[in-house]
Amino acid sequence: MVCRVRNQHCNAQHMKTGEGKGEGMEEVRVEEMEEARVEEMVEARVFPDKRQHSLHNSPRTEDIRHHTGTMRQECRHWHTCRHTKEGKMEVKEEVKEEVSWEEIIALGQEDGVTDLSQGYPDFPGDEVARTLAAEHVLSQNYGSNQYAPINGVKELREALQRFYKRFYNVDVDAEKEVTVVTSGTEGLYVAKQTLLDEGDEVVIFEPFFPWYLPHTQQAKATPKLVRLKAPDFRITRDALEAAVTPQTKMIVLNSPHNPTGHVLSREELEIVADIAKTNDLIVLSDEVYETVVFDEKEHLRIADIDGMFERTITLGSASKMFSLTGWRVAWWSGPEHLIKKIQGKHKYCSYCAPTPLQHAVAGALDALQVHKAKEVAQLFQNNAHKLASALEKCGLDVYAIEGGYFVIADASKTGLTALEYCRWVAKTKKVACVPLSIFYGPSSTSDKEDNVRSLVRFAICKVESTIDEACEKLLAAPTTPNK
Repeated sequence: MVCRVRNQHCNAQHMKTGEGKGEGMEEVRVEEMEEARVEEMVEARVFPDKRQHSLHNSPRTEDIRHHTGTMRQECRHWHTCRHTKEGKMEVKEEVKEEVSWEEIIALGQEDGVTDLSQGYPDFPGDEVARTLAAEHVLSQNYGSNQYAPINGVKELREALQRFYKRFYNVDVDAEKEVTVVTSGTEGLYVAKQTLLDEGDEVVIFEPFFPWYLPHTQQAKATPKLVRLKAPDFRITRDALEAAVTPQTKMIVLNSPHNPTGHVLSREELEIVADIAKTNDLIVLSDEVYETVVFDEKEHLRIADIDGMFERTITLGSASKMFSLTGWRVAWWSGPEHLIKKIQGKHKYCSYCAPTPLQHAVAGALDALQVHKAKEVAQLFQNNAHKLASALEKCGLDVYAIEGGYFVIADASKTGLTALEYCRWVAKTKKVACVPLSIFYGPSSTSDKEDNVRSLVRFAICKVESTIDEACEKLLAAPTTPNK
């Protein structure tokens, strides 16, 4: 096939081949992708002269457009192109393994499949919160169902003040150091839109929550990915220091970590804090899984390390804390000068989180005691160990069971890639999981070395009977694919 470019010359990185008998032919690899993704790459300066490749004449264009807006694994389809004097590129297509959320979700929704692909609880969620929500929705007080203040209802901000004091012995100013947002997703978006400028660099630890990357790109900042390596997914000083440059503005943390479940140690937090203070960086700390920590692990806040509060914004979420992922109520806490900026952007996005749900979360926070929070964590911990045992009996290696909603396993001993295993286990065993490669950036170069292509993620935020059902299916013959 022939891939034509809008401009007369290809703008990708060229490799001289010495072929072509004097025709000036060059070999080039050009990603075939959604036009929106091409725009992102132009902004990221992947194409040196910032001119865009046109894919209008590619036979796969309609297929690409169909997938626009879905989360893709990485560069799947490459063109090996040769330029001729006539301005054409003779293209040889090299097809790579392809992953989309659409396919993964569809596998989990097939008849008879136990869905451990997505991180949603399959139980009603916190009863106190739900009861209070119903009361406020049905209240005759008109204020319960009208606009809330931009920074959140006073009752919720003051409940958060009490929560941080009760759980962490930290004093937070409810008027100046807390703002409520419409979900953690919106919170992440407005924070990056507010605090980042074009050309800033943002350190993101890989694998990562998939929204970190596009939010960074939409702020016209440049992501710098730092690989966390299995089996422990720990942050190392050398890797972080190597990623920081004079253009670095922000480090993004997530603990307990999605997708790996790793809980950052004090030593790791000290490394990040030391580098952030030395280089005058902002730390965005995503702590939405803060109450879901297993065994003897403890959730520690980087904002509480000496000298870090003034440069740290901390994200919390009712979705994860109360197992109510559809509520979309979250909050930032941090120094007034950063929180005030976030409020300003939030005003022009969603304006305010749902008012009756804010009141309900306030009541649920006041009712939440440490021992009560540990009950849900204990359920997920039991699920994690039970599922890990079953997976190990099926020939998978299980990593870092420390916290959060997920368990990570390595399927390499089965002889399948992660995507092949996900398809096999959904079709044959009727259990759905996710290939971890979805949580990596598009430019990863050491996937084989780090076993990225064989890692899979299972959700454990389920009732015990769901995990029991999944384990029974996994352990039924055949426990491994026949290769």
